[in-house]
Amino acid sequence: MRYIPMVPEPEWLSSEEMRLWRSFVDASVSVIHNVETDLKEESGLSVDDYEVLVFLSEAPEQRLPVADLSERLGSSRTRLALRIDRMAKRGLVAIQTTGTNDGAAAAVITKMGHKTLVKAAPYHVLSVREHFIKHVKPEEVTPTANALERLKRAE
Repeated sequence: MRYIPMVPEPEWLSSEEMRLWRSFVDASVSVIHNVETDLKEESGLSVDDYEVLVFLSEAPEQRLPVADLSERLGSSRTRLALRIDRMAKRGLVAIQTTGTNDGAAAAVITKMGHKTLVKAAPYHVLSVREHFIKHVKPEEVTPTANALERLKRAE
């Protein structure tokens, strides 16, 4: 017989806390899905590909070690390596060795990747505004951003 340790009784969510949690999950899924659909339709990029290109375009020399990019994106190195390989085959990024002794790789945005990002950015912003920003009252923007940043820092 397998031993199952005793789990302490949790502090169950109140009805309003449960409503907050479910609303957050539902809204997150819906917004990301809608932005993804719009972005793919207009540029052929997924939200994940778009994020990779944004991080690379903002990095010094428009390149980042894959390990750093993985951390910034909150993605496993294996999953990101597969994404980078697919993006490299499309000509959006290139893979370079970092020149360190550990043989680490870096992702670099290509001219085609930069051009694709510049073309996609206006559609991305319009979609984010349509599916997210316009539904948040102006006086809610700062407190909502503060709350979401606290969630991110609490990881």
